[in-house]
Amino acid sequence: MKAVGKMFLRAEKPLEGTSSSGGAVAEKVAYGKGTPEAEKEMLKKLTKQVAKGAGITFVGDFFGKGMNYISQVVIARLLGVELFGLYALGLVIFNVAQTFATMGLAQGGLRYVSIYQATGDKDKVKGTIIQSLCIPFMLGSIIGLIGFFLADDIARIFNKPTLTNVIKIVSLGIPFMATLMVAAVIPRGFLKTQYFVYSKNIFHPIVNLALVMLFYWLGFYLLGAVSAWIIAAGLGLLLSIYFIGREFPEFTKVKASYNAKELIAFSIPLALAGFIGMFYLQTDILMLSYFRPSNEVGTYNAIAQTVILLSFGLTAFNSIYSPLIANLYHTRKQARLAQLLKIVAKWTFVVTLLPFCISILSLKEILNIFGPEFVVGWKAFLVLLVFKFLSFSLGPVTETLIMSGKQRIELCNTFCALALNIILNFFLIPVLGIIGAALATGISLLTIYVTRLLELYYFFRLWPFSKRYVKGSIAGAVAIMFTFFVKSLIPNVNYLYSLFITTMLVGISFVGTILALKLDEEDKVVISAIRNRMR
Repeated sequence: MKAVGKMFLRAEKPLEGTSSSGGAVAEKVAYGKGTPEAEKEMLKKLTKQVAKGAGITFVGDFFGKGMNYISQVVIARLLGVELFGLYALGLVIFNVAQTFATMGLAQGGLRYVSIYQATGDKDKVKGTIIQSLCIPFMLGSIIGLIGFFLADDIARIFNKPTLTNVIKIVSLGIPFMATLMVAAVIPRGFLKTQYFVYSKNIFHPIVNLALVMLFYWLGFYLLGAVSAWIIAAGLGLLLSIYFIGREFPEFTKVKASYNAKELIAFSIPLALAGFIGMFYLQTDILMLSYFRPSNEVGTYNAIAQTVILLSFGLTAFNSIYSPLIANLYHTRKQARLAQLLKIVAKWTFVVTLLPFCISILSLKEILNIFGPEFVVGWKAFLVLLVFKFLSFSLGPVTETLIMSGKQRIELCNTFCALALNIILNFFLIPVLGIIGAALATGISLLTIYVTRLLELYYFFRLWPFSKRYVKGSIAGAVAIMFTFFVKSLIPNVNYLYSLFITTMLVGISFVGTILALKLDEEDKVVISAIRNRMR
């Protein structure tokens, strides 16, 4: 922490090609050794590359999160709000444990595979892959055994005896999911995003949902739903390993060269940050489970699962943006990075704004999908929705910091956010229940995102905002006002009909306003690349 403190006390020089006014790049600035025209073409090329990766990832992420969301709805409908709360708590414990077992090697492995692949060092690529997969599996096995034998004690902490068997089952799946989270990311180092989509976003949720239905039919309700998630993780891991071999056929032909010291030195701060970050993200569920009954936990979990859908844009663009950051920063092409950051941030904002507009107009209708007993949480849904949207709208500030070598700063950020989240939850949940949990999580999340934004400017003079944000903001405002007015004239038949009408009206008015305001040049590049990729 002392080293982290020293890093805060001094600002690095502005990155080459950026200005002190927030990263604006003057036309006369030379990017590397190329001419301004050549650099424009290179930026256009990078934008296409990001858009292609974002296109396939967005579709896959949309499908994967959609399937997971459907699974949550099905489980909630089948189990009821109370058992759904126990299911949510079991998966929260599982996710915290497997994140610790991952040891930050998802980002570490991705970074070094990307760098060594770019330099043609196949031996080190192989060594990085082997280390990145073996460490999480071994550590996950140890954590899983500990969790299995301490299941009774953990259940007593939450005063929920029926949680014991759930914990025993999830403990067995920790090594498989921890390794899957690394294996699915590794192909991104080869600039191939589709394999993550196939294994994590398509295969895993489909198998999970199919097994949930099968186990319920066989009479295994809560434990069957938990087991489905674990089995799907194991099968997804096998598929990811197959994809790695397919993308790196030299694996059996080259001799592994290990960079354990460098890889672990980079990954350990991320491991701590990842564990603290996951613990931070699940603090609301964990503390709700401690202070409140299972039915409130179930209601809040439905809200949390729905708000996750806002992260589509950020996840999609980060998928290919992350290795490009590592590459550009490593080769000192910071001016290109500055421009690419602005483009990605604008598109992240626009893609996040659309589902936000739909959700803000359909709070009760969306929660009614889980069941009528979930609708009581609409106020907490509103609070969490607004804070999440504001946070995600700041763009890929987290990935930019991490891939630029500021993983220790990110560790400090996450630790402070966790402390703030725990304090706020401790005081707000006993008084306000699920609304208090939403407030605590929202305030702490927005705080950490704003902190990352300021750090990005302080250390690198990078700034994601530009006038490109204006068109999206206008489109969102028009969509909300137009839809609200038209819906007031249409009778509300039922919640599904109302949700469908809202989605159609928001989509048409939002896209129509964007087109009326005219697309920027990079917008045409992005849309064309995504359209071609989808074909």
